[in-house]
Amino acid sequence: MRAWSLQGPVSSSQVTTGKHATRRRRTLPAGLALTGAALAFTSLYLAAGALTPLLVLYRQQWDFPPSLLTLAFAVYAIGFLAAVLTLGSLSDHVGRSPVLVRALVVQLVPNVLFLVASDIGWVIAGRIVQGVSSGAATAAFTAVLVELAPAGKKRLGTILGGAGLTGGLGAGSLLAGLAIQLTPTANVITFTVLIVLTVLGTVAVVLSPETMTRTPDALRPMVPHACRFRPPPGRSSPPPHPWSPRSGCSPACPEGWRRTWSAASSTWTAAC
Repeated sequence: MRAWSLQGPVSSSQVTTGKHATRRRRTLPAGLALTGAALAFTSLYLAAGALTPLLVLYRQQWDFPPSLLTLAFAVYAIGFLAAVLTLGSLSDHVGRSPVLVRALVVQLVPNVLFLVASDIGWVIAGRIVQGVSSGAATAAFTAVLVELAPAGKKRLGTILGGAGLTGGLGAGSLLAGLAIQLTPTANVITFTVLIVLTVLGTVAVVLSPETMTRTPDALRPMVPHACRFRPPPGRSSPPPHPWSPRSGCSPACPEGWRRTWSAASSTWTAAC
């Protein structure tokens, strides 16, 4: 099919190219994108670290039992581990930006909960959500920081990832502790600043270039999967190459999965 312009005929490929050019979204330069991603990643752990001294302040204000203080620390780890195990590799399949943007938006929820909390129940609920958002974003952030780093300086992304995690936790506790010592509204100041940092980080991630393309069957990492291979009738010993393409298990059972042989059912099983 051909289209016409004032200058003459225009091919359909030229029209398509023009459409793609107009649809291409503007992104930040690589240096700004890397800085924004590092800021967003650090904001996650600043918020996690800030709760350490603030929880002590909450206990003084609300007089709840020590067991609830312990619970408030524990639920963060539970939410974090649950998210890492189920969502840790999701960005390898759907792209970095979709995972990071959603995790940062979710991170705003606990920050707001901590800001308006009136008892320890609000804080525990916020800590669960905080753990989930941090766990979902950590693997994607550490990957995208390396991918956005300049060629030949990929180690910079690794350094920024480590500094954002450990430095964020330490700096969050330190700054929240200083706020408690210097102001009577430490909670309000701390989480207002963290909300602003999280919003800025979210905007930076939205405007950053995508470094990972979406792949089919993107939800596979979230679903435990097993595939079985049964050898021909009459064969009792394990077959030598059960994961050959002819078995139909190659795409579902990549190298590195745990494999077990069941003599009772004469089947190989691979499970993640």
